[in-house]
Amino acid sequence: AERLELGQRIDRYGRNLQVWIYYHLPQDPELLLHAWGVNSPLVPGWQRQLLRLLRPLLTLLIQKSFKTTTKNCHRAVEHIEALLQDMDARLAENSVSLLGGDTINYTDIAFAALSGVWLQPQGYGAGKADAVRLEHKRLPEGMRADVDRWAEAYPRATAFINELYENERQAQN
Repeated sequence: AERLELGQRIDRYGRNLQVWIYYHLPQDPELLLHAWGVNSPLVPGWQRQLLRLLRPLLTLLIQKSFKTTTKNCHRAVEHIEALLQDMDARLAENSVSLLGGDTINYTDIAFAALSGVWLQPQGYGAGKADAVRLEHKRLPEGMRADVDRWAEAYPRATAFINELYENERQAQN
């Protein structure tokens, strides 16, 4: 039951991260396009051009779908921080796994994978996402402030995410 409940909370965490991302990134259209792959040689040229042309429409549809209002973003951040606080507390009791035990499990990997979006740890995307990586210094100010606050306020969770990426995520050739 605990695994199921935590899995559902991590799923909501992912949805809240989507609201947070799509609230902030449209403030910088070039950064949004970069995240979508317009600067990536792995994305076919015709798709990169189409993304540039359709960005205003896609942004509108995403904002409507995720309801990225200021109020909803603040609510999403509250939920994100509540989950991070819980994960940080769990890791104080057991630094190996969020659910306890001596080995990492799916819950740990799901949490780290979703958190990679805001933390952008080394190994994020296993080398395949380097062309769409969001450099911290380029993030919109509000987004950067959240990332800095989360990294500082939840050091065990941040270290856990970084460690999983460093030790468990191997680049696939």
